[in-house]
Amino acid sequence: MDSPLKNHYTVLIKKQNILKNEFPSDSFLISYDLILFVCEQNTLGLEVNVKNLFLSASHSYSAVRHHYLILLDEGYIRAEFKPNNKKTKLLFATEKSYVLIGKILDCQ
Repeated sequence: MDSPLKNHYTVLIKKQNILKNEFPSDSFLISYDLILFVCEQNTLGLEVNVKNLFLSASHSYSAVRHHYLILLDEGYIRAEFKPNNKKTKLLFATEKSYVLIGKILDCQ
C-alpha cells in the first residue's frame, strides 16, 4: 500500500478511536450522527427539535432514543421548550459537542 493512502487510513482510525473513547458503546456512530446533526443545524441557524433529530437518523427509533437520552444526560446536547410552545423541545449542541468535533477535525 502506498504511503499517502496508508496515512489516510491511519488518520481515520485515530478519529474512530476518539469516538470510541468518548462513547464506549458498540454503536458509537449513532451518537456521533446525532451530535453532528445538531451541531450542523445550530451552526446554520436552523431550529432543531426532537422530531427533526429522530427523522434525520437512519437508525431505528429505539436506538436513536437510547443515544439521544445518553447525549442529554452526559451534556452533549441540551433541550429547551420552544418559547410559547410547551409541546416542542428545541435542541442545542453544548460546548462539549463542539470540543469533540474539534478534536476529530484536528486529528491528523
